[in-house]
Amino acid sequence: MREVLQNKINLIIAIQCFSANLFLLIDLWNSLLHSIRYNNLMKRLPKQPAFTLAEMVIFLIVLSIIMGIGIPGIFSAQKHARFNQAVDVVVGMIQDARAMAFSGRELEIGADTCIANEYYVQFDDNVVSIFAEVSECTLTTDELIETAEMHPDIEITSSVDKIIYSNPYATVSFDPDTTSATIQVESLSEDFTEEITISEQVGMPEVD
Repeated sequence: MREVLQNKINLIIAIQCFSANLFLLIDLWNSLLHSIRYNNLMKRLPKQPAFTLAEMVIFLIVLSIIMGIGIPGIFSAQKHARFNQAVDVVVGMIQDARAMAFSGRELEIGADTCIANEYYVQFDDNVVSIFAEVSECTLTTDELIETAEMHPDIEITSSVDKIIYSNPYATVSFDPDTTSATIQVESLSEDFTEEITISEQVGMPEVD
C-alpha cells in the first residue's frame, strides 16, 4: 500500500514539473515567434509558410535549456519523495508496533490462538520488520507481523538491534539495553538525512 501511494506521489510530482516546464516553453516559443515574425525579414516574406532557420535554431537552444533545467529537477523531486516515504515508513512501523502492544490482541497463527507478550521493530540493512514474541502457542519462533523493504537508494542505520514494546502498556525497551535509540535514514544519491529518536520516557518516535 505504501509503495502504491509513493508511486502515485512520484507520478504527480513528475507531471507537475513537466507541466510547469512545458508552459514555460510555450510562453517562450510564443514570444520568439511574435518578435521574429514581425521583424523586417518577415515583413518582406509575409506568405512564407515554413519556419526560418533562425527560428529553428532559437527553438532548439531554448528547448535544450528547458530540458537541462527540468529533467534534473524531476529526478531530484522523485528522490526527495522517496526519501520522505522511507522516513514515514520507519516512523509508521514503530508506531504500529506500539499500537499492537497497547491493543493486547490475540494472533491467529495456523490452528493456534496466540498471545503476544511483546512486539519489536528490527532493522536489517534497508528492511524494517515488526515481530511478535508469542506465548501459549506451539510456535517456537517469533512471528513476523509486517515488513517493508526500502529502495536501494535508502540506507537505514540504528543504534540498537531491536525496539521493543511490551504488553500491556506498550512500555518501550531496547536491545541492547539502553535508555534511548536513534535511527538514521539517509539517501545515498542526495544530501538527505533524517534522525528518528525514541526514549524510554516518551516511547514515541520523534523526527529531529
